[in-house]
Amino acid sequence: MSDTMSDTVPEDGNVAATAPDQGKILLAVSILTNVVALWTCIMRVFVNRADKRETHWADRFVGLAMALGSVSNMFILIETVNWDKPQAALEADFFAQPWLMLGATAAKAAICLSLVPLLQPDIWRRVLEIQILVVCVVNCAFIPAILFQCQPMSSFWTPGMDDQCWALHTRHTLEYVQGIVDLFSQLYMAFITLIVVHQYQATARRGLKIGFCFLSVANLTIAVLVMVKMYYISLTTNADRYLPQAIGTILTVLVQNFLIMAANILPITMFFLKDGRPLIQMLTEPLPSTRRSRQNCPESGYFVHFDTASMMSKGDGMSTFSRVSSLRRRSSGTPFYIQTPASQPGAGRKQHVEIDSQQSHIELDGFEHVELDTGSGTTRTVICKVMPGETLLLSPQGRDR
Repeated sequence: MSDTMSDTVPEDGNVAATAPDQGKILLAVSILTNVVALWTCIMRVFVNRADKRETHWADRFVGLAMALGSVSNMFILIETVNWDKPQAALEADFFAQPWLMLGATAAKAAICLSLVPLLQPDIWRRVLEIQILVVCVVNCAFIPAILFQCQPMSSFWTPGMDDQCWALHTRHTLEYVQGIVDLFSQLYMAFITLIVVHQYQATARRGLKIGFCFLSVANLTIAVLVMVKMYYISLTTNADRYLPQAIGTILTVLVQNFLIMAANILPITMFFLKDGRPLIQMLTEPLPSTRRSRQNCPESGYFVHFDTASMMSKGDGMSTFSRVSSLRRRSSGTPFYIQTPASQPGAGRKQHVEIDSQQSHIELDGFEHVELDTGSGTTRTVICKVMPGETLLLSPQGRDR
């Protein structure tokens, strides 16, 4: 499968000088996108710790992708520093390519692992799992092709050495195959993301749907970058062999770092939604919609607002009194006194209900008076006339959703 490459060195034995501006652009793009990708990874860790979520394989693959991306960024830094020395720059670029490909593969696996648990039909899930395997196998197999395309290896960046390298059309064919696999995987991930939005359209929160749409757009953007990179590969010739290719490296860097950013879109979306629940629960169990009317209770540190949809079951056969009693048994902390409505047996009786200060909210349905213990031995009426079928939400300040 190997042929001796021809037309590898100019007749005068000198290597053409490379444009210095290209090196500066490569350095700027690499540092900027790497910093943004690192920031999204830090946000992901912050969200997981704040919501006390377990670390999953998707989190591990994102961390691996960021570590590999940092290694490739160091090689690119060496390349740009030596940009006026094409031989040294090309050597650094040669060793940066495998790290860039490994980082992109790990980030792509993280995105797929995030989507797999959300897919309902098994067929979509199986295809996505197969895609993860195929992408990992193809990209990992392509790395030796990069490293051992010339024997000895140093002849790749050293002009004038007797070498045995693969012919240009052979290298292009391998790069096209790897690019087509990457392109298909990106398009399929964009499609699968929209499938998830469609499956949970009735229950998912609007902000979460927007996050999935951003993820789909990010995958399509990366697919465009892959296509541009494949087109650029078709333009390279043997005369370009001993020159570092800034445009090709810039496209590879963008693909890797955009994939890392895309893998962190959903955790960052969950952070801004301030929900605190697992992703699958946010998709399947919507929060009740609230009306605009809300009253601040400074003495308690709680917001009080109405909600037209109760998260408690209305058809469970429990009376209003027994619902309050069950709340009292399940929780402890800040006391609230609830007065039963006149239509209920034992009208006028006040029930002592306690909720934990960390509890996100408490719902009360159909009470005539709600009185708050201010802590000084007196009570204060917060809301009157909570009509049956209407829910009162008490939620801590700063946790209002």
